[in-house]
Amino acid sequence: MNRPEVITEPLGGPALAVAAVAGTAPAAWYERRPRGEREWKKRASEVRASVSPEWLDAIRPAINATGAAAVRLDAVAGGKGVVVTTGQQPGLFGGPLYTMSKALTALTIADALGSAIGMPVAPVFWAATDDSDFAEASWTMVARRGGVDELRMRANNTGLSMSEMPLGDVSDLIHRFEHGAGSAAFVGPLELVRRAYRQGQTVGGAYLELL
Repeated sequence: MNRPEVITEPLGGPALAVAAVAGTAPAAWYERRPRGEREWKKRASEVRASVSPEWLDAIRPAINATGAAAVRLDAVAGGKGVVVTTGQQPGLFGGPLYTMSKALTALTIADALGSAIGMPVAPVFWAATDDSDFAEASWTMVARRGGVDELRMRANNTGLSMSEMPLGDVSDLIHRFEHGAGSAAFVGPLELVRRAYRQGQTVGGAYLELL
């Protein structure tokens, strides 16, 4: 049996996107990425000074932060620190795997940046449940023996935001999702999916609870 290989390649895309990742984009399009602790601290200080110290109060009703997350967010409020932010619109059972990758990356960068610049830094993931694109939010794909399985919900309303769109009965999709997990030794993620994607939820609410 051949040994499995992990083959990686650089991120592609349009020329401007490639240049932005490489740090060679024109300054008029993207600001150059800071290099080293001194430049990162300077950039963070500039960002901190560019917004109102009351920014968190203005958006707090939209933020679902409790416990340690709330403490960390409060630590950057009032002009004391900055946030590292990313986000993704809802997708069935969390959507593409890069949803989780983006969230974990924001957390990792916030931890590293806060340690390097000596300033409070909090990660913020924006779950875009105000989006009304059900066609994109309604499906995901899971690997299974012999290929992939596309899991897709059927719409029972149109024109609603995902925070309002009823989830409906997705028990059959959950069963197929579990089948794709095979004999996974760690059942925690499956339990989270079962708990979040239940009757009475909305598409956006289930997504948010899972995250």
